[in-house]
Amino acid sequence: MKTCNVSVSKGYGLKAGIVLLVIFLFLFVLPLNTVSASERMFGNIDGGEDINVNDIVLVMQYVLELETLEADQREAADVNNDGKVNVSDVALIMQYVLELIEEFPAELVTSDTFITVNPNHDSIDGHNWPSNETVTVTVNGDEFSVDADEDGNFNMDRRDYPELEVKRGQTVIATDGDIKKVHIVRDLNVTVIDSEEDTVSGTAPAGNIVEVRVFDMEVDYLDMPSRMVVAGSDGEWTADFSEAEGTDLSEDAFDIAEGVTGDARIIDLTGDNTMLYWHYQETKFSVYVEENMVRGFGWAPGADINITVGDDEYETVADNDGYFDTDVEVSAGDSVEVTDGITAKDHLVTALQVIETDRDTGLISGTADPGTTVFIELLEPAEAYGPPTLVGEADVEADSDGDWSVDFDQELAGNIVIYAFQEDDEGDRTSVQE
Repeated sequence: MKTCNVSVSKGYGLKAGIVLLVIFLFLFVLPLNTVSASERMFGNIDGGEDINVNDIVLVMQYVLELETLEADQREAADVNNDGKVNVSDVALIMQYVLELIEEFPAELVTSDTFITVNPNHDSIDGHNWPSNETVTVTVNGDEFSVDADEDGNFNMDRRDYPELEVKRGQTVIATDGDIKKVHIVRDLNVTVIDSEEDTVSGTAPAGNIVEVRVFDMEVDYLDMPSRMVVAGSDGEWTADFSEAEGTDLSEDAFDIAEGVTGDARIIDLTGDNTMLYWHYQETKFSVYVEENMVRGFGWAPGADINITVGDDEYETVADNDGYFDTDVEVSAGDSVEVTDGITAKDHLVTALQVIETDRDTGLISGTADPGTTVFIELLEPAEAYGPPTLVGEADVEADSDGDWSVDFDQELAGNIVIYAFQEDDEGDRTSVQE
């Protein structure tokens, strides 16, 4: 068994002895109760009204590997803000209970600097750091360096840091040598977006406060509709935007419809946060014949996806955003069926082809079944995460020979994606992308 030595001032010997006796009883004899994470502060591990022996015992049990702590509890227990929970934290909490200190080192962190961690996108953003300073970021022991820009902000993701991997439960530490920020990535998930009820639902550690926001680009970020909800004892939470909650812009109702985007986050004791983006899109899939691939959007996050093409079956898994793509063998005329166990859809693959593209003039031509409509979109990819920008669109009917063409009468830059598709009554598509 691991041991620890804690020294106290001589004048507090009797009081310390009583505390240690009570700790022994709690540690090895008595059961412990914990309550809402929403009430926690540094040193207040159980979320009670004050910091007491119960909190010391919880941390000692964790250090001795007798019990585990949730992410928000570990954060509250890290009272010296070094990214670890150990004997030093036990000693500091005991000193606080004995009234030897009035505050913890972690409470002396008064900077408005903070980090935002997105485990779905393996990204870390920094805000309000000193301009042009180099920040060292450590994720689960792996160290990275990033430079803040003139505004004191930085972004890290897999594009520039291929080895960066952020998982729920990991500890992320960011420091420039003077400022140090520590955040434990929360087990936050967005699972259901209901456009009929105008609700966003998900899971989080029980008792955690989740801030859910809808991106309304007509107002400033802080004025966008938002809701503060608490994860229940089962870890589930729901943010309801169907009715206004007050007179402030941020309390407005919002109609969640196709294309609406937002975020959900859990903010820790020093302003750092775990954040996820969410995007409402009806459950759909597209079949890319030339690439022998099926892509899906709006499916149940993390669900097993079963795809049937004729007599062939394929399996994949939707990611945390409900997206998937997988290779299949497919041809025009095939029937493709997709299901996640909740929703089942099918699509008859059409004979759509793009035959010629002239980027200098914007002339695009191809073939399809005679008399059918072909839709063409010109898309500019997003610089970071998010949907591409639509910069041009047209639709055309294939003639009696099955030929079609569209002239955008403009030069098409090399980064512009040419996306042609035919859509069935349920929104599923046969697609060609160049």
